Amino acid sequence: MSARGIMEPHDTVQLVLSVGKKYNMDVAALAELPLKIIALSVKFVSREELWAFCFGENAFVHWELVGMIPPTKNVLGGCGEWLGMLSFCHWEDLSKVEHEIANAHAPLAVLRRNLRESNLDTGGTDAWTMACRVFVLTLVQGLPCLTALEMLTCSYFKRNTRGGCMEFMAKQVIWGVGVCLLFFERFFS
Repeated sequence: MSARGIMEPHDTVQLVLSVGKKYNMDVAALAELPLKIIALSVKFVSREELWAFCFGENAFVHWELVGMIPPTKNVLGGCGEWLGMLSFCHWEDLSKVEHEIANAHAPLAVLRRNLRESNLDTGGTDAWTMACRVFVLTLVQGLPCLTALEMLTCSYFKRNTRGGCMEFMAKQVIWGVGVCLLFFERFFS
């Protein structure tokens, strides 16, 4: 681990490969391995259904071993491991379709806007990469969101981002509550 609490690149690659081997995933397709690890680590979604949708039913994973993971854990580990793996993931191409994201994926668009309003937006092509990394961190089972968010943003901006992280999380909660209220209003009207 580095001084920032994020795994070193070489250690991260070794960990990702060992996780792939542990759950009998095809590690030859290294570029696909982080996506597979994310699919096996999400919360609130059927991991098997997500796996089948993303990789097809013929892509093998050892579901018995995956089923043995406690509900508060994931296949990769803690914040340092996830931030190490996510440092290899980039989404610069999303800036090319930014105008479509608001309609196609409203939660991601709102997340990006809330990052910007909380002074946590990186600007430029890295902005969507930061937004997607934050989005993945919120989906992963067993990661305390504030800690992971602070580690991610502090390592990027090289400053204390706790205030911005708290503001961002408050905005996310307010947006989520607003969506729920709107749904209930429409549903029960």
